[in-house]
Amino acid sequence: DEVSRPHADAVCRVVQEALTNAAKHSHARQAWVEVHRRGGWIEVTVRDDGQGADPITPGHGLTGMTERVSALEGTVEWNSQRGQGFTVSARLPDRP
Repeated sequence: DEVSRPHADAVCRVVQEALTNAAKHSHARQAWVEVHRRGGWIEVTVRDDGQGADPITPGHGLTGMTERVSALEGTVEWNSQRGQGFTVSARLPDRP
């Protein structure tokens, strides 16, 4: 499906950064990526089965993701608990 170049770039960067964080920091064995178009939104979820983090201290990766997605009027959220993996979710308006 057609997606604007800035939206496609943002989705790719969210996935790239979340997987990089999982590989570097989480000691995960597996990671899952989901991308959906629903109700006028592009939804991206990346989760892993790693060690998790509590508290979460956003570094350059999470901050950069948030800035990139926010510039397209979207949102980024993350969730984790120690020993329960890490999940990054982004939501962008679906505009061609």
